[in-house]
Amino acid sequence: MFQKFSLKDPFVKSHNGEINIDGIKIHSISGSELIQNVDHLLQNSSKATLLPVNAHFINLANRHKWLRDFTNQVDYVISDGRGVLLAARILKQRIPEQIRFLDWIHDVFSLAESRGYSFFFLGANETIIRQAVEKIK
Repeated sequence: MFQKFSLKDPFVKSHNGEINIDGIKIHSISGSELIQNVDHLLQNSSKATLLPVNAHFINLANRHKWLRDFTNQVDYVISDGRGVLLAARILKQRIPEQIRFLDWIHDVFSLAESRGYSFFFLGANETIIRQAVEKIK
């Protein structure tokens, strides 16, 4: 019933930088590659959707067809959880690293500072937004 696996088993190369975990396409990309892609998008005034997912999210996406369909159309679906890395490994596929938002966003802020990019904050009252901006600075 269960597939036996070893962490030493060879990995299957992903197609187009994507792997499939339970019907969800995850991009097999490192944090530095993601930052380079974001930089390229911003330099070209392009838009993209980035969605960090964990094992719970994958379970939800498999219960709700609309969420699975949306997820599989997102430009960058990245692993934000160890469970996703483990699932990829069990499937003999490879995701270079977990890209946690709290780690990754600091790189985005550094990139923005070096390139002169700006941010727009939406969804809170003015006091909260000012506090967020101060913490980011």
